[in-house]
Amino acid sequence: MQSSLAAQSTQRSIRPRAGATSEPRPCAEDILSPRETQCLLLVADGQTSKEIARELAITLRTVDFHIHNAMKKLGVAKRGQAALQLVMQRAF
Repeated sequence: MQSSLAAQSTQRSIRPRAGATSEPRPCAEDILSPRETQCLLLVADGQTSKEIARELAITLRTVDFHIHNAMKKLGVAKRGQAALQLVMQRAF
């Protein structure tokens, strides 16, 4: 019985994740608008949404809108993850 459970566990662990594909992800800058890219680079620089809004002369709501759209496009849940993904892809 135990060997059967271990085999099932192993089989589950080597299956691809749901929705996972072997195709490479497109470059973040190819799918983000210039303003989304600009906002994420400022996030990566450690700026808050309020600071970004002040620097770009746009509203706080607009900054959050751009960051949220970028997060959706990149498939991440946190703004820091989106910024990191963009910066890492620009490095290579």
